[in-house]
Amino acid sequence: MKGFNSKGFTLLEIIVSLAIMATAVTLLIQLFGGALKSASISKDYNEAVWLAGNILENALNDDDLDVNYKKNGYIDEEHRWEVRALEYLLPEFSQKTETPMKLVKVIAVVWLGGKKIKLSSLKLIKE
Repeated sequence: MKGFNSKGFTLLEIIVSLAIMATAVTLLIQLFGGALKSASISKDYNEAVWLAGNILENALNDDDLDVNYKKNGYIDEEHRWEVRALEYLLPEFSQKTETPMKLVKVIAVVWLGGKKIKLSSLKLIKE
């Protein structure tokens, strides 16, 4: 009987290589799932910022905009919005002007899945 000539892989080598491949594939799937979740969150955030910006611009162009201005509503079942205008006085600004003017801080808030996206702007209003 001649010497035993081994030209293939042993069962142990095959099991170890399959375990390594399974671990690598599992890690890649988890990484891909996390990337999809981050992309979805980013898309929702960008959508909410865009909606808040449009709502804020509409409020700034509203003829009824004054101190204590408040409006709210629903865009869809996921988005609720609110706009508030508050008096915002700069002492050095009010002392230098002859005509009474007020700065109004307008805040647009959009709720998206329990999270708030808040944008704000200032507008000058004559009294």
